[in-house]
Amino acid sequence: MEYFWSQFFTILSYLFLLLVYTFKNRKLILPLNILASLTLAISYLFLKEYTGYAANIFAIFRAVMLTLDFKFKNQKAYDIALLSVFFTAITLIAIFTYQAPYSLLSVLATYIYTFSIWQKNRTWFNILGIPACLCYIIYNIFAGSVFGIVCESVVLVYIIIQLILIAVKTNRNKKNISEIKNENSL
Repeated sequence: MEYFWSQFFTILSYLFLLLVYTFKNRKLILPLNILASLTLAISYLFLKEYTGYAANIFAIFRAVMLTLDFKFKNQKAYDIALLSVFFTAITLIAIFTYQAPYSLLSVLATYIYTFSIWQKNRTWFNILGIPACLCYIIYNIFAGSVFGIVCESVVLVYIIIQLILIAVKTNRNKKNISEIKNENSL
């Protein structure tokens, strides 16, 4: 029965995660990220995968801190300090919850995802989502989470489609600007 519940919460988590990669507004992304992390943490708890559980509990803390979006005179220094705190916390999670070499994949994915969301750039968020997804796919293989593998693969494909759409839109905009310049050069 525990496995059933783990897979139920996995599916629920990835529904929230697909929404995270769909929205462009950071104020919507972060609360959805909290829901995705909470449900995935519950899933990993049912699977007794404590590194994945701890990484997702950390992700909730990270999302809350990023949602607060404090403003300081020296914003760049604050942002770098916050990223350093995040990376230190992830490292501590890895030390205290280490189960096997594969458990480091969830930690690596958390490093990558943290850096991607810290960038505050939608394109980089999507680009860095690819290696984070790959880490979680492999982690889920070892954790025995069938729906984790399937759902993370769906998210990976979705991210790639999003990046293709961004590239097409960017090229279309460049072409339109070029055409306008040619029309104005009479």
